[in-house]
Amino acid sequence: MEEQRLPACHISNLPMDIIIEILGSLPDLRTLFSAIRTCCHIYRCFKQRKSVTITSIFIRMCRETDPPEEEPLLHALALNNSALAEALLRTDRREVDVNARDSDKRTALSIAAEKGYTAVVQLLLQTADVDANSQDCYGCTPLLKAAECGHGSVVRLLLENSGINVDLANCGGETPLSRGAQQGHAQIVKMLVETGKPDVNSRDTRYDLSPIGWAAMSGHVEVVRVLLESDSGRRRNQEIDLNTPDKEYRRTPLFWASHYGHSAVMRLLLATGRVEVLGLDEDSFDVNCRIPILAAAQEGDEELMEVLLRSEQVDVNSSTWDDGRTPLSLAAQFGHEGIVKLLLETGKVRVNAKDSERSWTPLTWAKRGRYEGVVQLLLEAGGVETLDWVIKHE
Repeated sequence: MEEQRLPACHISNLPMDIIIEILGSLPDLRTLFSAIRTCCHIYRCFKQRKSVTITSIFIRMCRETDPPEEEPLLHALALNNSALAEALLRTDRREVDVNARDSDKRTALSIAAEKGYTAVVQLLLQTADVDANSQDCYGCTPLLKAAECGHGSVVRLLLENSGINVDLANCGGETPLSRGAQQGHAQIVKMLVETGKPDVNSRDTRYDLSPIGWAAMSGHVEVVRVLLESDSGRRRNQEIDLNTPDKEYRRTPLFWASHYGHSAVMRLLLATGRVEVLGLDEDSFDVNCRIPILAAAQEGDEELMEVLLRSEQVDVNSSTWDDGRTPLSLAAQFGHEGIVKLLLETGKVRVNAKDSERSWTPLTWAKRGRYEGVVQLLLEAGGVETLDWVIKHE
């Protein structure tokens, strides 16, 4: 007769002392972890802090395996068992090394911060000798990992620690503020700048981008808004730098936003009245970048175009570096009637400007796209050469 196995869940019906004996005889840590997780009764006792014996078994098994496992607290976190890590800190704190490191030089605080284990972080910070500024093999601190991963409650706990260094950067020169801005975590960026401690103009060593540069490039509108509205810079007598281009691509935050078509970000930056729109030249900026007025024309953003025209800092006849396309040419190509009208109303556009690749005028582009409204606007403006289209296409 085939032997029947007792389902694991039935173990929970046994007396606690027998359960403990069974757990003590398990062959390895993963089996122990599985038993703790699957036995409802054990897990329930575990959560109620009656599990001193179970955590003691876990500690002993970590240290008596051949070769020995890593520090029990680190191993519990590696198993993604925050409850077990919490129990170890509550019941066997003397048996764990809170500053032990794994193979990537991460401490328990760093791992818990990265995974968002708020209760574990809180218990660790209550330990007098915990290193709140520990750095892993990549130079990342617990605060940086929490900011990067968007764990607001963990960031708040870390910022409440008096010894925290908010500007401690990783090996790439990225600070917690920089990583939070890159990932678009507006609330975390707000928490950081409201302390008045971060360097709002810090730049990483690889791309030479500031937090607002990262946010502008990525199109994180709320992060840009938080940074511009923050009073961190005023308290440190440091205003957010909006006009220094990075060394790698030679783009300011405005030009990063422009290059990727983030119109809402451009409007926020321009509304400060501190952004330089003119001064674009081959020696100072990236020649492959779409300048703001060209981006607004191509995207058909009438609100942005109006802001740019009112600033009187734009050349309505600017052209792309590679093929000589003007704002009017781009707007005509994509059928943006509102943009075409705004440009024509300036009275300054060259209506017959030809691109350098095809020698097409704005009228040629509009007729090719069959944008009759644009064609009509151009013809009504006067001075438009119509022979160009007839010779080439009829």
